[in-house]
Amino acid sequence: MRWYQLLAYARRELAAVAARVATTLVSPHRDVLGRPVLFSGGNHLHVDYNPEGVFERRLARHGSASFNGIGTNPTENPSHERQSWQRPDSWGVWFADDPKQIPWQRFLDEVAEAGYEWIELGPYGYLPTDANVLRTELYSRDLKVSDTFLMAHLEDPEAWPGLESDLMGAGELLAGLNAKFLVLIDDLHTDWFTGERIKPERLDDDAWKRLIDTTHKVAEIARDKFDLRLAYHSSPDSHVAFEDQIEKLLEDTDPELVCLGQDIGHLAYRGVDPVDFVRRHHQRIPYLHLKSVDPHLRKQVISEEIPFIHAVEMGMFCELSKGLVDYPAFRDMLEEINFDGWAIVEQDMYPAPFDKPLPIAKHNREYLRSLGIG
Repeated sequence: MRWYQLLAYARRELAAVAARVATTLVSPHRDVLGRPVLFSGGNHLHVDYNPEGVFERRLARHGSASFNGIGTNPTENPSHERQSWQRPDSWGVWFADDPKQIPWQRFLDEVAEAGYEWIELGPYGYLPTDANVLRTELYSRDLKVSDTFLMAHLEDPEAWPGLESDLMGAGELLAGLNAKFLVLIDDLHTDWFTGERIKPERLDDDAWKRLIDTTHKVAEIARDKFDLRLAYHSSPDSHVAFEDQIEKLLEDTDPELVCLGQDIGHLAYRGVDPVDFVRRHHQRIPYLHLKSVDPHLRKQVISEEIPFIHAVEMGMFCELSKGLVDYPAFRDMLEEINFDGWAIVEQDMYPAPFDKPLPIAKHNREYLRSLGIG
């Protein structure tokens, strides 16, 4: 057993005891993980990031994971402690249950070992869906939750019952963990395992309207029932992948209901300049996924029309320091627009050898630090 696994076990035991003791304390206030917050001299003993906090012009000064994490409000966190985020798909996790995927306990252990403090939950059902169980597991590793994602064929009425069921379960879980976002993704028009085309690449007007209507419906439920903000995530081989499709989605959706959870690597995958796109649309982009693509493999993927799933298997997505996206320029652009939002580090890989993700996660964190943003 590794040292950090022993430490995690000890923390879980202490967390269980602390939770029992804490419930006897008289305090109506809870932190982001649902722990009672004690007060001393009017100050929180647990000082958490304010999800509505403001990014300063120099993101590095307050360390929001910088972009790997949420912006801090200097009045709430004068120490400017650094935070950082990761996603399960950076560990090869794409499905709720798949024997090719790393066990969820090891994923949480390694995220903590790599120095990240925030996670997305990944596909609903991969991590425990019991809020009390998950809260204890997170607390024992000093981890917090930003969101999870739902994926379905949004234009297909037959997909709604399954999507609605996942929405209710995921929404309740996220609300119990004080998360702020629900990420929505249109399912692929290619098969997840063979890459075969199973739906048209572009929707006709009627199907597009159904996609927009479903997006609004999910957004309204997420907001009204769970106080979650819907962040739409474009994806290669989905019906919202290319620049014109993303911009049409922005045009056709209510900005009070729908924002973008914009994946930077997916923009580059489809030939979009991420710096220019985010600069032009930043008012609709409170949430970023930081990712990059191998420029040489991208040329092959595009010229040979290789499906997304096979591109991932080939290693299309790479470490941030080795990819097509110019992250120093991206950093400068975020400072220029005074970016006030959230961001998370990500690298699509599936399947992934269990020993592959951890070193990459560490390298990405160090690279962002070298740029003054991690």
